[in-house]
Amino acid sequence: MKKAVLTLSLGMIFVSGLFGSDILTGDRRTACEVLLCLSSGTRPTECNPPLARFFSIKFKKPWKTLQARRNFLALCPTDTGDTAEDLVMSDYKEILANSEDPNQCTPEYLNQQLQSGKVSYSVNNKYYEKQGYKNNINNIDNGVRINPNMPSFCYDLINHQYTDLKMPKYNCSGEFYTQTDWQNGYRLNLLGIGSSHFINSEPSAYTNLPNNEKHKISYHIDNNHAGYNVTEYYQIIRFNKTCWSY
Repeated sequence: MKKAVLTLSLGMIFVSGLFGSDILTGDRRTACEVLLCLSSGTRPTECNPPLARFFSIKFKKPWKTLQARRNFLALCPTDTGDTAEDLVMSDYKEILANSEDPNQCTPEYLNQQLQSGKVSYSVNNKYYEKQGYKNNINNIDNGVRINPNMPSFCYDLINHQYTDLKMPKYNCSGEFYTQTDWQNGYRLNLLGIGSSHFINSEPSAYTNLPNNEKHKISYHIDNNHAGYNVTEYYQIIRFNKTCWSY
């Protein structure tokens, strides 16, 4: 509610400018539209042209992009004095000048941002060996997860008193998964290994699982012409890949 009131105040600043001695047109009007459009997470289609104009301001050197965007936003006559309101507006413009597309601060965007890192669970078994991981325990450096970090500008933009934007929350564990596990949407936890040498080698932890959490791999081992069968028993552990939400 507080941010909504402040967003309304921001709108009143622009309205007073529009009905002043000069009607805002051209880039001056566009700069004001950018400030209004980026203050809310709900944007009408009319916001598309001014936002496209603003985010098209890019140079090879970051400091040139910052200065050009700062100069563009300064075209909107909102901070002409040194009152508290003017200082807050000036700070808001500076944050926007340093920002990328605010859509990067939404769950829809954040849930598409993958990050690489080391897998933390043991993969020293037949299932992961079939994936190409041999004798690797807690040492896979090509794991994947949804990045738990928003772009740094998002925090300043969302927390500013002149914006009415929601703060997304990260709801996953932050654990990295192998590429195959990520595609499957689950990983396997080895519960035990059974052998045909024993009549009943199925571990009770596996027996008591629901059927939709069971997975086993059987294979034959030759040992001096006296082969035997081995079965590995796993629990299917599913994980969420939609990590960001409001």
